[in-house]
Amino acid sequence: MLLFCLFQKNLQTLLKCAFSKWLLCVPYTIAHKCVKKIKNNKKGAGILNILHLVPSAKFSGVHSFVLNYYQHIDRKKFHFDLLTRGNELGIPSQFSARDFGIQHLPEKSNPDKDKVVKEILASGYDAFHIHTSFWQGFWLEKKAKEVGIPKIIVHSHSTSIAGIEEETRREELRKRHFILREKLSPEVATDFLACSKEASEWLFGTRIPKKQIHLIKNAIDVELYGYNSDTRIKLRSQLGISDSFVLGTTGGFWNSKNPYFLLEVFREFHHKHLDAKLLYIGEGPKKQEIENHIKELNLEDSILVLGFQENIQDFLQAMDCYLLPSLFEGMPISLIEAASAGLPCLASDRITQEVETVENITRLPLDIPTWIQALDRMIDKPISRPKGVEVVRAAGYDIKKQVKVLEDLYLGKL
Repeated sequence: MLLFCLFQKNLQTLLKCAFSKWLLCVPYTIAHKCVKKIKNNKKGAGILNILHLVPSAKFSGVHSFVLNYYQHIDRKKFHFDLLTRGNELGIPSQFSARDFGIQHLPEKSNPDKDKVVKEILASGYDAFHIHTSFWQGFWLEKKAKEVGIPKIIVHSHSTSIAGIEEETRREELRKRHFILREKLSPEVATDFLACSKEASEWLFGTRIPKKQIHLIKNAIDVELYGYNSDTRIKLRSQLGISDSFVLGTTGGFWNSKNPYFLLEVFREFHHKHLDAKLLYIGEGPKKQEIENHIKELNLEDSILVLGFQENIQDFLQAMDCYLLPSLFEGMPISLIEAASAGLPCLASDRITQEVETVENITRLPLDIPTWIQALDRMIDKPISRPKGVEVVRAAGYDIKKQVKVLEDLYLGKL
């Protein structure tokens, strides 16, 4: 009997390894059918299964939104799976494969794309939550309707064409967005969400009645980002910036984040304050270009390019001021995180006015002298950082409260 049990255990291990290797070499459509059945076994009876369409790019604000809410939603009532347009999905390592079923949309050139997409959408989902920045068509919404998903949610996260760097292509997509928006009707989805009023106007215009659009905040775990003096002292020492006035950003290297303006602001500020440092955190297609420009400005010893960091909350402690001079944003989660850390935040006036409901966020025109004056005032009159959590909570960005709004939406209570 003992020998039989050992044989059975070893056989299960061998089969598991063989199956994993088989998945890597069989055609996508065949493997997908088997994975789908296994994935469905994870979903318990009485649990609402939500499929989220998210970008395929490296970690973004949309990913933050989904992961933040999934961490705090009632797991006994809701399960999330992710659907992405690319072959890769950059999510932090703390979210293991067992937390989400991750599906991949087939390439547009795939002759079986309709069949594959229908199989994905028809695998037992109670809601399809589509996170988007601009209209590219209504194909996925239609497919979700065809397979009978009862709740189809379109969620606006931006106020312009996000994630496209090439200007000509961006303008083409912008024109197409407005053409498609005029064809939009309330029948496209069952629910419409936006992260801000401007994001709502951008995606839905006048085609969707205001009463059918719900604003849901890009809320965070405010206590996770709360000011921590021990972390601040330790990290500043490790980075060699203990005695510096430290500016910072976590926006990454994208045209939309206005990186050249940020560098010009820092260069002017550095002329007046030679011990100043800039922590530049994030990734993006313009990273190498910006690093080259930093060298041209002879600021490589004063600007620390740190790449993607999972523990953003720790790096925020090390800063003295947060900068986000974006050309457009829906409702930047990064600003809310920085404000929770008690940082005074300077943001472009191109960002939605709603961010100023958070007391320590100030919007400014994209004028370098104006930003320098604001930074000088911060040196002369620092704010009390431990108050950051309460300031952000008072503005309504505590996810422990906001998650109830999303739960009610999924349950049909909104």
